[in-house]
Amino acid sequence: MGTTAALGAFFAPILLGNDQNDAGLLLLYLACMAAGLGLVAARRNWRLTMFVVALSYFGVAFSGASDKGPPWGLLFYGMIGGAAGIYTGLKERWWETRFMSFGGGWAFVAAASRHLDQSWAILAAGVLLAAPVWAYALRSKEILPLRLSPSREVPGWSLGEAFYFVLTPFLLGWALYGVAQQWFDANLGAVALLVGIPYLVTGYQRSRPVFALIGAACLGVAASQHWQGVERVWALLALAVLWAVLDHVFKRDDGRWYALATTWAALDHLLTGALLGRPSDESAFFGLWAMALWGTTAVTITLASGLWRSVVPGAAAPMVRGFLWALGGALVLFGITGEIRRYFELKTPSSADASLAAGLAVSAWWLMFAAILVGVGFKGNLKQARVAGLAVAGLAVVKVMVYDLSSLDALYRVGSVFILGLVFLLLAYLYHRQGRGEPQQGSEGYLS
Repeated sequence: MGTTAALGAFFAPILLGNDQNDAGLLLLYLACMAAGLGLVAARRNWRLTMFVVALSYFGVAFSGASDKGPPWGLLFYGMIGGAAGIYTGLKERWWETRFMSFGGGWAFVAAASRHLDQSWAILAAGVLLAAPVWAYALRSKEILPLRLSPSREVPGWSLGEAFYFVLTPFLLGWALYGVAQQWFDANLGAVALLVGIPYLVTGYQRSRPVFALIGAACLGVAASQHWQGVERVWALLALAVLWAVLDHVFKRDDGRWYALATTWAALDHLLTGALLGRPSDESAFFGLWAMALWGTTAVTITLASGLWRSVVPGAAAPMVRGFLWALGGALVLFGITGEIRRYFELKTPSSADASLAAGLAVSAWWLMFAAILVGVGFKGNLKQARVAGLAVAGLAVVKVMVYDLSSLDALYRVGSVFILGLVFLLLAYLYHRQGRGEPQQGSEGYLS
């Protein structure tokens, strides 16, 4: 009976036709019908009736009044109805009600923004539409696991609830941008910064990782929009260190994941946009791009050495730290390799001589790096470091045998093979001394 009453009440304006249609009166009529029927449906827990109310409230009104309705009427209609519907849909976990209310509320705010010059009113309406989403997130004790459509008694968010929470800051950013478009155009990243700060404060005031996640993402977007080139790399690295440090300060374990994502974003931009924009005459090792590379390497190794906080023992922490150590080592190995080649290309007039000198220097560096890794592995009893050192030494051997002996001149070939033999003598000495110091381990311990 409630559903039938809702259908009759909301479809009456459709049956009257366009001849007697007044947009303002239509909005007023639909608002009165929705207030009475929606309140009864919510109190009685009538899900189907509430869906019909939400569908008719936004569908009939949008088709009949979105273009010719009074702007302030459209704004208040979408703001009040949308907020009430979102609140009810989230509270009762009625996905169809919150879907219609969320989409319809923001659609009416967008329709009103085309005719209203008061941008602050649009922003205030957006904040009111976001309020029930924030309130639901603040009340939620469990966010995970995400489910397709859980009932009221099932813990965890649905995919729709998570989607609305993630989409809300984008819509608020759109509403905020309309307040001062010229200023925001002149200060790129300010919209994301202003939207992200409240989320960040809320997320770190108490342990609310879902708010902190949005805040961290907004600050990352703000840094990416505001800075370009190597400056963006430094800004993202600073954020990565900040998230990792805040974990230690507040005894949390979510900032470490923000730190990993931000570090990866910094590395991605370093090797793509910043590298493509590097001047051709910039000096090796101490140029702006090279310093950003060393900064990325330092942050990666610092995270691996303990800044990346591991709270609960498990398989993830050793894997992540091992990955960070491997990434830091790769940045050192190949970063210095690239700078060596750049150094000889800039300092040597002849490209052929530069290639010869760089080839010998790179082979020497690889072998030296392998010896350092093996030495560190013996000193710290780190088998992974010794294995990595031997792997790098193997790469150096392949390079010397395949490339150096076939491409370098006679003198460079002699130097390359001499360095190879010298380093392998050093490695043999280290393993011999380790074997003499641990005779009780037998052949198995010696090989390890």
